[in-house]
Amino acid sequence: MSGTLYIVDGYNVLHALFRGADREEIFARRDWLVNELAGLTALHGARAVLVCSTAAALAARAAGPSEACPSRWSSPAALSPPTR
Repeated sequence: MSGTLYIVDGYNVLHALFRGADREEIFARRDWLVNELAGLTALHGARAVLVCSTAAALAARAAGPSEACPSRWSSPAALSPPTR
């Protein structure tokens, strides 16, 4: 492992890559971003934290369980597909 840790703000990355995409498309692209980040970390032997949260998700999380994309740690040895 390289010791490199990537911290990725998921929704900012998705909005930058898919400008003009509506909310549903951005949500649908989260799995794509998880897979791309998993490939990047595996290629470089790094770790990553992907955070997908919005003001609405943070407010919902404060009120109880949320459907927001969870923060996740990944490493080449522990990569798994996203869960829903």
